[in-house]
Amino acid sequence: MATNRKNRSSESGFTLIELLIAVVLIVFGLLAYGAFTGNLVVQNTKGERKTQATTYAQEMLETLKNDALTTTLVAGTGTDTNPDLLDGIYDRTWAISSAGGDAVFVNVTVSWANNTGPGNSSITFRTIISQ
Repeated sequence: MATNRKNRSSESGFTLIELLIAVVLIVFGLLAYGAFTGNLVVQNTKGERKTQATTYAQEMLETLKNDALTTTLVAGTGTDTNPDLLDGIYDRTWAISSAGGDAVFVNVTVSWANNTGPGNSSITFRTIISQ
């Protein structure tokens, strides 16, 4: 009884080495994707915090501009004392100094703790208000 045997070289499929190479490539691709996604989340958080800090600084500038319409701004500094107002993350300070005549310089600084490294980040707005 003769059996029909196929030649091994004509068989289709993957060899073990081809399979290992494919697995290694997939693993490296997934690791790169994970690292990219983690960095994307960090950068998104930084952007959100900077945007919120900008809003808080602009809000204080507008308040001081409105105050200048009804009262005379005097030289000095101020700090927000209500942590709930600034989400408990941000510190907002401002300084008013004379610019000569009826004008004053106003600096508003909002700072916050870095969530991705040492130190703090801050943003400062400067303007001149005529009274």
